[in-house]
Amino acid sequence: MLKSILIVTISVLHLGSVEDTFQEHLDYEVIERGVISAEVAGAWDTPGMADRDYVLMQPESKAPVYIRFVENEYVEDYEPMTSHGWNATELLV
Repeated sequence: MLKSILIVTISVLHLGSVEDTFQEHLDYEVIERGVISAEVAGAWDTPGMADRDYVLMQPESKAPVYIRFVENEYVEDYEPMTSHGWNATELLV
């Protein structure tokens, strides 16, 4: 049974804009930044995500919950509920 969600990964068009917004308005801090490795992309069964830039952010409170933002291009023919993963994330502030 699912008890806790520790990291949510969200695909975004403009990593810098999202990072700035979460820092300025929601008091999140960058705790890691880098590039998605082929190994991680393989574990996600999304080889096209390899070599994409990402940031891992945490609330200023240091609560053990994280958001990983991965920069990705716009998907022209995206249709909800047709791929693995969640289609939305709700944050309560």
